[in-house]
Amino acid sequence: MENRLPARLITALAQLKALNELGITLLPVRHHSPACAFATGQALSQLQPADILIEAPASFNDLLLDLQHPDNRPPLAVLCQTQASTIVNDSEQGSKTSNDISSKEDKDSKQKKGRKRIYSAYFPFCDYSPEWVALRFKSTPSLAKPPHVECIDLPWSHQVEHRERVNSEQTWQTQSLQQERYLAHSQYIKALADKLHCRDHDEVWEHLFELDTTLELRAWQTFFYKVLIWCAMSRLDYEQDVLESESALVREQHMVKCIVARYHFHRDEASNSKTNSKAKKPEIVVVTGGFHTLALIELLYQQLIEQPNKQAVKTVKNKVNTEINFPASAINTTPDESWLIRYSFDRLDALNGYASGMPSPAFYQKCWQQRLAFDNSPEPSNSPKLSQSEENKQSESQARHRLVIDFLSDFSQQLRSEKISLSNFITVKTASEQAIRLAELRGHRLTGRFDLMDACYSSFLKGSSDNGTQSFHRLLQQQLGGSQLGQVISTGSTPPLLAQVYDLIKSNRFKLDDTLSKTAKLDVLRDANHRQRSCLLHLLAFLDVGFARRLSGPDFLHGGQLHLLFEEWTYAWTPQIEARLIELSEEGSDIYQLAIQRLLKQREQFDEQAQSQSSAQLIGLLIQASMMGLTEQIDNLLKEVKDILPHDPDLASVLACGQHLMYLWTGKRFLQLQDDQQLIDLIAQIPVTSLFLLSQLQTPNDDQVREILTQILSLRNLLKQINSILRATTNTVATAAHLQPTNNIVPTVNINFDAVQDFQNDSDLLSQYHITLNRLLPDWQDIDLLLGAVHALSFIDNISNESQLSDQLQLHFGVGAHAEQAVAYLSGMMEAVPTLFLHHQAMTQMLDRLVSQWDKATFIALLPDLRLAFTALKPMQTNELAQQVATLHGVSSTEVTQFQGQISESDMLKGLVLNQQLQQLLTERGLIGWSGQ
Repeated sequence: MENRLPARLITALAQLKALNELGITLLPVRHHSPACAFATGQALSQLQPADILIEAPASFNDLLLDLQHPDNRPPLAVLCQTQASTIVNDSEQGSKTSNDISSKEDKDSKQKKGRKRIYSAYFPFCDYSPEWVALRFKSTPSLAKPPHVECIDLPWSHQVEHRERVNSEQTWQTQSLQQERYLAHSQYIKALADKLHCRDHDEVWEHLFELDTTLELRAWQTFFYKVLIWCAMSRLDYEQDVLESESALVREQHMVKCIVARYHFHRDEASNSKTNSKAKKPEIVVVTGGFHTLALIELLYQQLIEQPNKQAVKTVKNKVNTEINFPASAINTTPDESWLIRYSFDRLDALNGYASGMPSPAFYQKCWQQRLAFDNSPEPSNSPKLSQSEENKQSESQARHRLVIDFLSDFSQQLRSEKISLSNFITVKTASEQAIRLAELRGHRLTGRFDLMDACYSSFLKGSSDNGTQSFHRLLQQQLGGSQLGQVISTGSTPPLLAQVYDLIKSNRFKLDDTLSKTAKLDVLRDANHRQRSCLLHLLAFLDVGFARRLSGPDFLHGGQLHLLFEEWTYAWTPQIEARLIELSEEGSDIYQLAIQRLLKQREQFDEQAQSQSSAQLIGLLIQASMMGLTEQIDNLLKEVKDILPHDPDLASVLACGQHLMYLWTGKRFLQLQDDQQLIDLIAQIPVTSLFLLSQLQTPNDDQVREILTQILSLRNLLKQINSILRATTNTVATAAHLQPTNNIVPTVNINFDAVQDFQNDSDLLSQYHITLNRLLPDWQDIDLLLGAVHALSFIDNISNESQLSDQLQLHFGVGAHAEQAVAYLSGMMEAVPTLFLHHQAMTQMLDRLVSQWDKATFIALLPDLRLAFTALKPMQTNELAQQVATLHGVSSTEVTQFQGQISESDMLKGLVLNQQLQQLLTERGLIGWSGQ
């Protein structure tokens, strides 16, 4: 076989043997491969190495104790972050002439200077990750000391620097540190897949490696020899420039430096030791991604055999530290910061976009557990017909058959529960037999993932696999992928904020066992515990943690669904949440203090945006604080709103503040606002401030008219709500005072009547409102939209009578009325009181007479405005108005709605010509297919 290998690979295999004689064993692995993980364990058990060196950033060495803690359970990951700021080499920029760079480019480069970004990367582990097996390996008790474990890859911050320098145009921020796109894109593997009739590199890998029996994997040297050939052939497809841009070369140089350093450490230790010089050489085992192994063999051979002296360490180190290809623009990074976080199977699944490892982690987890159980089981008894190895293979194959049947049974049950397919026992039996027979046909020693998937598609699906089967594909992927979430104990290296939030969520009885989306329905008005849970969810949502999203429930910030008694949330704990909390840890260690800081920061932004006197902005913060249960901030914000509201110069802001106060009053039980007096004082201040600001309005220009109309309509509705609250509160106080001597159940509420004294002397707040509007009417005589609204409101509020309204209608709709002004007046009336024409037919008659006086051109010109005016009516109301108009003209409403016009022969010919022109235009522009012809 070796004779058919490339010369470079044949040479590397000979060099590997020489390195083995020095006590250095390289284990080329595929990340998250159960077969590689098992073979790694076998190699370590046999070699009992003094050093275990692992391809992982050197900054992870501070987390080794956490990674090796027995209570930490995969899937988990190390989250690594570095902060990078762009720097500009001024000398480089200065050397450019005016012809080399435009002024715009120079401006852009200056804007990039000092820009900071956080680069994040994950290094995941599962039970069957070879790196995890190496990290958790325990040597035999007979050895004097446990092995030295070290992460030897280039620190993450240095990888970021190098990639940015080599490829400044690359746009990436978050990635996996174990990417294997080299294997996916290798021309060698594609050719191999075609030869073996496999669909992709994952199926080739499973066919060649994952389905080896446990007995075969115990021969780890043979297994890793095959893996090395696979990975080395893949590497030969790539040019040095590609490897350089991906940081592969500089990472390999750093790993070699660490390996050489450990080798010389043991050589120096042996030379200084007085023990027998013929003692066994310490074994150094290096576990790295197989793609790097070829380069590591060549570099190690060069440094340790061709240049066998300590200067090799310095040489390699100098290579690593050399600045490579400095461009004009580079970055400075902060040292790595790393944390151990929970990870999940759905994030680990390659089918969900994860760039490393293998798909379907839940399936391979079951295969891993079964392999371990089989490896630890007692040897089967000798059979007279079969050798022990054959008996082992059959026993393991039968165990895999049971695993497949169990999976198919669970999958069938899920299909039935989600009503995707009506599968039964016969379907499961057929699918299991197909999976087993497919494995035999393909020469697989064990039933694999692709055998199982093909059996599912063949047995459970009826018809084409791409015809409305998205639910089936989704469920199969979920069953194979899983949603298991790992466990990480809190240690000194765990950010306090992450630990606090996790404990809070767990103590509030949210399920954190997996990453599946769950639903929580909270009775926030009647259950104090549910209210506490709601406050926590609102707080996490306010900080953009990403844990939960509200589906329904009373929204006191925007006024939606205030009639609901329950909140419904969807939530899930994912690795991204832990990453977000770690990011927030830079701002503080307490989640409640962070929320307060965020509120105060928003308050400061109001000052920066010249909105320091905006009561609407402040009341919004108050509601958010209330929904999060931040009691102390509620009191402070209430006082601040009380101070600012009388001096707010913006009517729109005061009206928005008043509406938010209505929401607060509606939800005071939900928001646990204990002091009614403060709310009532604020509510009573709204009419005072808003009516004063209304009286100060200047004559609006054309662009401001509709905004003023919206404000006067909003103010009227708001005053009606306030009037009812103040009257109800006054009655409650009187009743409470009357019942106080005999009934202690009704609480006493002390109302500040001075705040509403001005309005109690009048009939109600609406009287003051109309008095203010009437004072503005002289300035609005030429603004028909506002006049129509004010006259309609005065009539509906009994400020004016029907006779006065008729006079105004006659003035605007009568003889000599300007058509455009009449329509504007009508629009104002319809927006203010849409049902006015339904209840007063005389108005309909006046409007009908006015419209009948218009010529055809005028009617067509004003038709869009007329239609817009009547959109304020509901469909039933529009029908009722149509019946009134039909009655005026002595016809039925049916005749009006079913009008059919006569089309002349000339019009029809014109239509045909127009249609031909349109078809020609569509044909010229290549759009004829879009027309359906």
